[in-house]
Amino acid sequence: LRELLDEAEKARLELLNANEDAIEQGSSNGNIQISELTEKVDTLNIANSDLQKRVEGLQEERSLLQREIDTLAQKSSEHERQIDSLYEEKQNLTEKIDDLE
Repeated sequence: LRELLDEAEKARLELLNANEDAIEQGSSNGNIQISELTEKVDTLNIANSDLQKRVEGLQEERSLLQREIDTLAQKSSEHERQIDSLYEEKQNLTEKIDDLE
């Protein structure tokens, strides 16, 4: 009977050790998965930061281009006014020439 109790105790201890090993192995696997996921999140955060910087750069470039477009539109309006003024002056000179003839 004593031998059976010893064997049962030995089996119980082996089962406890196996259970602890399984828990440690599961915990280790969980930690590995958490570590891998953390690395992926870090990588995605870096990529997101890079994209945000790129967007900011593109927004600045867009702003500069818009200012250039506005400047060119102003110059175009000025040139149109100058053309209109020169056309009027031509008409006036043509009328004066006609009057002189």
